[in-house]
Amino acid sequence: MLLNAYVQEFAAEIRRVKAEPVIYMVWPSRARAPDFDGVSQSYAGAAALVKGLLCPAGDAWRAAWRRDPALALYGPDGFHPSPLGSTLAALTIFHRLTGTFPRAIDGVPPRTYETLKAAVTEASRE
Repeated sequence: MLLNAYVQEFAAEIRRVKAEPVIYMVWPSRARAPDFDGVSQSYAGAAALVKGLLCPAGDAWRAAWRRDPALALYGPDGFHPSPLGSTLAALTIFHRLTGTFPRAIDGVPPRTYETLKAAVTEASRE
């Protein structure tokens, strides 16, 4: 599997400079939404393979939709994230690296922000 091969190659270089690999889990396209489980398993497996830190953005997307199915996380092409989807992915990375959340995010209503934080917390526990 290419993901595992490249993760191993980059992890070796990352560790060579005394850093830790961080694996950014993405999401399938809207048309391939049934593949969320497979994407999650692939990225979690790749992170485990190199003992790296997993940033489960794709899992956070699903957790957010369980709380609010109307959240527009995909952009118009059904693959790339919308601004809100990008915000959720960035929030996942920020939280995994720092263990904290920003107080607020400009342009994100407080209620939506609480939904995103809850989703990131859930995804980080899984």
